Amino acid sequence: MNPPNSRQKHQPRLVLFLLPLVFLLSHCGRQTEVLHFNGQTMGTFYSVKVITDNPSAHKDLSSEIQKTLDRVDHLMSHWKESSEVSRFNRLHPDAAITLSAETAVVVQAALDIAQQTNGRFDPTLAPLIELWGFGVKDRRGFPEPEAIQAAQARFGFQHLVLENGQLRKTLPDLTLNLSAIAKGYGVDAVAQMLREKNLARFMVEVGGEIYAEGNNARNQAWRLAVENPVLQDPNQPIAISSLQGAALATSGDYRNYFEHEGKTYTHIIDPAKGYPVERHIASVSVIAPTCMQADGLATAFMVLSPEEAIAVCESMEGVACLIAVYDESEGYRLFQSNNASRWFEILNP
Repeated sequence: MNPPNSRQKHQPRLVLFLLPLVFLLSHCGRQTEVLHFNGQTMGTFYSVKVITDNPSAHKDLSSEIQKTLDRVDHLMSHWKESSEVSRFNRLHPDAAITLSAETAVVVQAALDIAQQTNGRFDPTLAPLIELWGFGVKDRRGFPEPEAIQAAQARFGFQHLVLENGQLRKTLPDLTLNLSAIAKGYGVDAVAQMLREKNLARFMVEVGGEIYAEGNNARNQAWRLAVENPVLQDPNQPIAISSLQGAALATSGDYRNYFEHEGKTYTHIIDPAKGYPVERHIASVSVIAPTCMQADGLATAFMVLSPEEAIAVCESMEGVACLIAVYDESEGYRLFQSNNASRWFEILNP
């Protein structure tokens, strides 16, 4: 997670835009209103839409949403010195830190995704992220192989040990970075807060990561458009997702990249190779039961081949994916998991 107003470097997301909604309607004789809340968190923006027939009962919802997101940020930010993540990063390898229940859930989810994707998702990748200029500091030239090897020796999710809420490291320089999954958890945390207030129709988005529950204002599933990674025209999406009781996260390569000696390198780094991924996969959209899971998988699937990503996807319950791959003749080609048609309506290129 990045400081407010800073450039997002670690996990830039494709813009996912909502199709037009009706903000007031009559339903069963009662007026239903769509409450809209937005603000800033974790170096990006959030948007929350809640449909209720009793808006006066939710006057404090704006502050509750902000409070929930601030709590997640204060626990899991890697740049705030007082966060649990920062405290762990300063930790001596002989010591352990007791995590809050929320941070423990996110760390365990990150470790699970790392295992499921054979390390293509790695929450300890910070040395390479910084070396390639996608972290706090800007890139200074193209790294030498020796520098890449040195950075590779300083990370590895297998050196994170989480037991009974205690987190320790088995590698002295190991650091934790939850940027690729914490925003998704922030979405889930807001969704849970809304459920606890007996709200059942809402959409929560943080930096392009989305969870939707119940029906929208038209009494249908929430409809979201996935941006065309080639045209980047909001009027020509590649697919429409009907989201209800599920999360959607999209990761893409074309908003943050650099060129070197005729090759284009993305902000997505392959932990196995130590280099940014060369341009091949344009975007990945993942449906999952939680936004935390969708967020992490969308990052990992940018590194895996489409076939590998689909195999991982289809091994998980309630997970679907849509992958756009660059194609010189057609602009892009789509790969999709077997269950993608349940969630995505593919539009003609």
